Amino acid sequence: MKDAIVFDLDGTLWDTVSAVVRSWNEVLDRRPEARAHLTEEAMRAYMGKTTEQIAALMLPALPLEEALALMAECTQSEYAYLRAHGGGRLFDGLRPALEAHNGSTAPVFYAIGNAHLDLAWLWPQRETHRKTARTFAAQLRLLERYPEYRFLQSQP
Repeated sequence: MKDAIVFDLDGTLWDTVSAVVRSWNEVLDRRPEARAHLTEEAMRAYMGKTTEQIAALMLPALPLEEALALMAECTQSEYAYLRAHGGGRLFDGLRPALEAHNGSTAPVFYAIGNAHLDLAWLWPQRETHRKTARTFAAQLRLLERYPEYRFLQSQP
């Protein structure tokens, strides 16, 4: 029998906000009409909001459709940036915990992709369709690239 601990990787084990902000600013800086430059504090404040809410807050100078298209461009840039530069930093104090050994009983560590999709919870159904399509497309790319990759999806 194997003992294991399962974590939600992004947001529990590592913090990708600084890398995401850098990648989004690369795109935003090429689009002066957007009149936007992100900070980590602002990005953290957007978490948990719908795409339309984030677009209105982050890009108020643009019509909604243009803001959403620019955000999609930022997301694609984010994926490329994370592949090229890595994703972030482990949270403080985590490395010693992951490196700790308890003799021969040290647990095996597994990292498993996970998505919890709250279907149309605080957003319109079209946002659920968009989030679901983007989530599963990303997971399929990972499965094609890494055959040993495992993914878990849950919903209420």
